[in-house]
Parts: sequence; C-alpha cells; structure tokens
Amino acid sequence: MASQQVLYLHRLLMTWLKGIRDVAESGRSCVEMDGDLYRFVLKKANYGDGGTYIVKASNCHGTQKAYCTVRVKEATNSSEWDFKDAETSLNDLSERRVRRFNKDVPGPVAAPPMATVSGKNVVSLSWPKPNYTGGAPILAYKVEAWLLGEGAIWIEVAMTCITSTDVYNLKPEREYLFRITPRNKYGWGESLVSSTPIQTVSRTGLPHFHRQLHPQIKALEHTDVELLTEVSGQPTPLVEWYRDGSKLDGVKQPRYELRSIGSDCRHALTIHDVQMETDDDSKFTCEAVNPAGRVATFSRVLVVTDQRVAEADALFRQQLDGLSGNDRMAMAPQFTMRPRDRRVQLTFPVRLTCQLIGCPKPDVTWYHNDSAIIIGDDERHSYSVDGNFHTLEIAATKFDDAGIYSVQGRNCSGAVGCQCCLVVDGGIRAYVMPFFTHELEDRTVSEGGTFSLIARVEAYPAVGVLWHRDGIRLRPCRQYDMRLESDGTVALVVSGVLARRHAGVYTCTVTNEMGQVSSNARVTIRQRPLAIPSSSLDAISSDHDNIGETSVAPRFVQKPTEFVEGDALVVVCEVLGDPKPEVRGKQKTKQYEYLTLVAI
Repeated sequence: MASQQVLYLHRLLMTWLKGIRDVAESGRSCVEMDGDLYRFVLKKANYGDGGTYIVKASNCHGTQKAYCTVRVKEATNSSEWDFKDAETSLNDLSERRVRRFNKDVPGPVAAPPMATVSGKNVVSLSWPKPNYTGGAPILAYKVEAWLLGEGAIWIEVAMTCITSTDVYNLKPEREYLFRITPRNKYGWGESLVSSTPIQTVSRTGLPHFHRQLHPQIKALEHTDVELLTEVSGQPTPLVEWYRDGSKLDGVKQPRYELRSIGSDCRHALTIHDVQMETDDDSKFTCEAVNPAGRVATFSRVLVVTDQRVAEADALFRQQLDGLSGNDRMAMAPQFTMRPRDRRVQLTFPVRLTCQLIGCPKPDVTWYHNDSAIIIGDDERHSYSVDGNFHTLEIAATKFDDAGIYSVQGRNCSGAVGCQCCLVVDGGIRAYVMPFFTHELEDRTVSEGGTFSLIARVEAYPAVGVLWHRDGIRLRPCRQYDMRLESDGTVALVVSGVLARRHAGVYTCTVTNEMGQVSSNARVTIRQRPLAIPSSSLDAISSDHDNIGETSVAPRFVQKPTEFVEGDALVVVCEVLGDPKPEVRGKQKTKQYEYLTLVAI
C-alpha cells in the first residue's frame, strides 16, 4: 500500500498509524523491511480502511513523519446479478456508494489559494471550500509555506477553521508557494498548492495623498476642468479615476484625459468641454491602491452658466492651495479607523492597528487592562507609526496577553480614546467537538411524580444546550428545570408529570463552534387509577336515599393541572356533592395565568 525509504545513522523505530491507532498490530497487516526500505502491507482492504495513514521514523536524534491518503475503490461483484434483478442491484450499489462517501476524507479545496501582500512581510491568503467534504464538516485547514530557493520543505505556518488567514514573519524580498490541506473527522484530505509564487516586500507604506482634491468645484459650462492630486506610497500605488463609481477609460471616453506628471507622483484628470447635461453634480474619485491598502479622495463638479460664479470659486480654491502648513487650524484628535476585536492562537503574532488624525499630531499611548504598555519592558511588544496609522504588535502571544486593549490620543486641543478585546486560545488543536461521555437513559415514572434526564458531555469551547420532546422545543418554566454544570453535566428535571403531556421521546442537543451531537431517551408515564374515597361514595349513596334530609359539601376528586405556553387549554376536574355543585372559573394575575375553579 505505501512504502518509505529512510536514511539513518542509528537504529530506527518505525511506527505506522491511522489517526492515533497503531495499525501495524492488526491481524490483517504486516511490515516488511529490506535494507533501508520499509513496506507496510494491509490485506483484504475494505471501505473502513480508507483515510490518512502516518509513518513515523524515530531515533536518538529526533522524529520525522510522512503522510499518505488512501481511498478504497468499490470492488465489482458480478455474482449479485445471478441472484438479484438489475434494479435491486443498482439500488444496493448506490447505497454502498453513499455510505462510502459519507465516511471519507475531504477532497482538495475548490481552487488554489489566492495570496496578496498585505503588509511588511505579511501575506493574506484566501481559498474556497472543497467541493467534496467526505460527508462530514470541515474542521480545519492546514496552511503550509515553501520558500523557493531554500530546499523543498513545506513548513506549517497556520491552522484555521475558516477559509482565510494571515501569514506573518516571512522573509523580505523572497518568493513563497502556499499549500492548503482540509481536514474532517475522518482525517486529512488532499492538498492544493497556489498556482503562482508570491513575492514579499521589505517594507510597505499605505498610499498617502499629499494633495487632496477640492471637495467641490464650480465649472463654467463648455470649458475644460483639471483635477490634480499628488500621492505616494511604498510600493508605488496604482492610481485610477472613477465618475459616480464607474471607472474612467481615457481611450473609450476621449473627453476624459488621464495622465501622470513628473515621477508618477502627480496625477491629473482633465474634463474637456464640461456639459450641463452630463457632468452637472458628478462625483469624481481618485483611488490609490498598493499592497498596504487603499485610499481615495473625491471632488464633486457642479456645472454653472454664470462666469462670475466660476471665477469666484477658482479664486477661492487658489487661496486654499496657497495656505502653508503653519496656517492650518488646530484640531482635537479623532479616530478615522478604530482597532477591532481579535482572536489569536497561542504563540502566534497579532497586530492591533488604528488610524488617528489631529493637529498638531497627537501623542498615542496603548493600555492593557488599564495598565500603560511601555515598549522595552517586554521584548515581545513593538510599536510602529506609518503616517496616521499606529500599530501595536505582539510577536508571540501568551494567555496573559488576553484582555482589553485601549489606545488614547492626546494633543493640546483635546484627547480621544477607544478600546478592543483580544482573545488568546489554544488554537484549533485545542477545540473539541461535543461528545457524550454519558448519554440519556430511558425513564418510567408514575403520573404526578418527578423524573430527571441526566447526561454528561465534553466539548471546547463552551456549548449551548437545547431540549425537545417529540420534536417540540422545551423552554424553562416551573415544571421544566434545565441545568448545565461546569463539569459538563446537563440535566432536565420535570415535576408533576402527566401522561398526555410529558410522555414521549426527549432529545438533548449540544452545540458549539465545531459541531453538534444529540442524545435521546424515552419517558413512559404510568397512569394513576382514579380512586374515589369510599366514605364519599357511602355519603352520596346515603344522601340519595334520604333526599332532603342531609346535604354533602362539594369535594374535588380530580383537580385540574397546570399548563404552559403552547399547550391546548383543556380543564378537566371531577366534583362530588349534593345538591349538584355549580363550578365557576375565573382568571387572575398578569405574570402567570391561573384558572381558579370554585365548587358551590
């Protein structure tokens, strides 16, 4: 089935595994060795033998693993056609295929991963889900990187349960290939490698407009208008122009002339023959994009017919352009981008970034749980400023790094602050899909009594628990006491049971981010025979023999029961008395609805 050749200097210990189970000890398997060649043979393979196999070679210097995915094809059995008709054989064949596909490792992701450089030595990856999941949910994706030019070695760089991730701490100015491998509960599936290498950069800078477009321009009809801006960034950004959200093409639309001036830092859009019908109140946007991000500036062009209005507007814009930096008005700090909540795996790096503007430029301080972060106290913390962007980076996170992070900007005009939450967990390997260590058990109880359904579950992270009876969801009330203990015990306690309301199949469904499981139990209610006290019967019989001589006070033999939301309201009671009692009912209280029956 699979072979592995190993070069070694000291004695090797070879282990053959499927999941965590040693398959070399099976009665159908054997391991053959011929010099440095090891061969694992599995006889009479069946559907259950499909999956991911691991061979582990160990000696005193360390351990090395190799993986192999095995799929077992369906064998043709022509003898079935001698005993069954064609339709039955085809149905059986289809059922076997369904069973096989529902217990299989996943196929590769639907398309190669897409990689973009999103920052200094940082690559953002995204990929679609596999078309074939093996009949089970995808639990994780393993992301591996191969640095071209330094040996054919795949190195695991991330493990995630979603179809995107950021890869940090890559080498600058180098080319990488990335490989994605999906996994379900049956094992690791097939891998898929990115189609083209991605090259990292040594440093990046978000595009910055040194000259913004004027928010509004009043242009005289049938004249030319020029929109001029200046932008820089590292790498050099790509600049594009839009009119009301539609990209402008200077070739197909000759009225719009797009050009770069000088060293590609200054960009201009000239609108020839401005027209009232087409250009009036149009929004023109200049957008600059590079791997570090995307910025834009816009101007709204208003076409006028009065030349004096256009000249006054041109003079006003000229005065604005002539203002020096010292003439700018003071402005209190304000956030144009706030740091967002993050969740990170233990030992992985994380970045918290915000964008803060103000005049003069504000001083920025970061806090962790109300304690100021001082760069240098912990070598894992680093702080960077890129224009108006302020970034706090934690190189290798610990559980103690979790908490509330706040950032405060302050200048002579005021101060502003905001906060975000950082969660540090054990990563996808620490996640556990819910499973019952003790399932629900059937119960038999007498009518009017109390029963408990108890199970125990293990899962990570926290779970949600739902209870159903015959498919109808149960909600907490005075009769249903639902409990979830810290040790994983889930319980449902039902009191005052009735045969017609509480008998049936109870289902406990436990769910977390990794999946859900259910456990069922049947509850049987023994009905209590209706017993009328003999003294009451004797009294009634005696009263019937002596009508008019003695009366008997009313007495409830069967009292009405309690109802909850969703039940049909049918009130049944039985009353004895002579003369025949008159039964009246009334409703009271607003929080709970009661029917009070009075026998007179």
